[in-house]
Amino acid sequence: MLDPDADARRYKDVHGEITRLRREIELKRRNLLRLNHTAAQPTYQPKTERVRWPQSRLVISLANLFETSDSIDESVANDYIIDHENRTLMTPRAMKRHQAKVQQMRAENARKRAILRAEWDAQEWTEFKNWNLAETEACDRVLIDGNAYGVKHDGTRLLPIDGLKRREGEIVFWNGWTFLASKSGLLWRTTQTPPKIYCRYFTRSGRCSHGNGCKFVHDLSRLALCRHFLAGRCSGECLFSHEASEFNTPVCRYHLQDRCLSKDCKFLHKLPPKARQRDVEIMTCRPFALNGWCDRGQLCPFTHLYNCPDYEEAGSCPRGTGCTLTHSVTKRVQQMIAEPTEENNVVIPHDVTDLMEETTVVSSYTVDPKILFVRLGQVKFLIDRPDGEMIIDLSLSEGEEDEDLNAQEIKGSNYVSSQS
Repeated sequence: MLDPDADARRYKDVHGEITRLRREIELKRRNLLRLNHTAAQPTYQPKTERVRWPQSRLVISLANLFETSDSIDESVANDYIIDHENRTLMTPRAMKRHQAKVQQMRAENARKRAILRAEWDAQEWTEFKNWNLAETEACDRVLIDGNAYGVKHDGTRLLPIDGLKRREGEIVFWNGWTFLASKSGLLWRTTQTPPKIYCRYFTRSGRCSHGNGCKFVHDLSRLALCRHFLAGRCSGECLFSHEASEFNTPVCRYHLQDRCLSKDCKFLHKLPPKARQRDVEIMTCRPFALNGWCDRGQLCPFTHLYNCPDYEEAGSCPRGTGCTLTHSVTKRVQQMIAEPTEENNVVIPHDVTDLMEETTVVSSYTVDPKILFVRLGQVKFLIDRPDGEMIIDLSLSEGEEDEDLNAQEIKGSNYVSSQS
């Protein structure tokens, strides 16, 4: 007959022996790991104070795990590699596969980061160009190596509005000046004198939200002309200028068509050269249209009108229904708005010539850059007269051709008298 108490005692002894063997195995494993990590010194990071063990490889044999094992099968005694990062044991073949997988994942992550970086740079460049479009809405625009720029501060800065981004430190030559590309893509003139920068908001409206704290110049003699004053409906109490000059007075639209009959017309009757030729289209002066002021005055090769220059160039207006300028539709604009347009609304000269091959377009993209910086009062040539009077070249604008002819007659008479 079986004794239940004897069986219970025997099971208890077996369980105790198993527990003792597990404890010995755990103790041997801990001692082995402690010996392996004795030579490795932890490195500390000053910021996080986290311990980082050096990534070392330790090849061990299964036969060394147990000191009590006198003989172990050779098929069991394989070499293993300790992976400290994942805290696992791997065979050399598994470790090699793991390293190849890690390298592949790192290469894939680097490729994804490069794609995201390129997309981010392209989006940032597009936003920067859109910001420059708004910043240079009242500035002349030029074309340099196929890229469009807005001219700021008398040519000391060129803001990119269309085209590719130039590398940082790239040297660009334009209009006899040397420019250096910045990290953002702006072109800075290397040799420059600090220009006198006027506040465009004060010039445009006679007021500025910054008041005396504005870093730009507020000049009362440099204000846009009151439009109601031109129509004879202003008492002279508004903030705009009521002194008409060649810098703030628009050209008479009826005089452009040779139909002005008013003797007391307050608009200018002096037109740019070739303004009435059918095969020549003169674009609106952007600084005059947006700011109501043009420093070139009578020397400006463009038309001084309150026309929207963006609508003339691209057939669309970025200001939308809030634009206070006239959206005049010409033959060229009609063809532009009738055809599909691209996302970029900046028109460059070859686009214009493709639309109207028989028409010569006079714009800031096509004229000599030196004309953009001409100012009234710059002496072009001096005629040897007894009183020493200096004759200023006004580019043969209409209304002054007679004066130029008189000057040539005077010069010829002086030449004849000197020969005699």
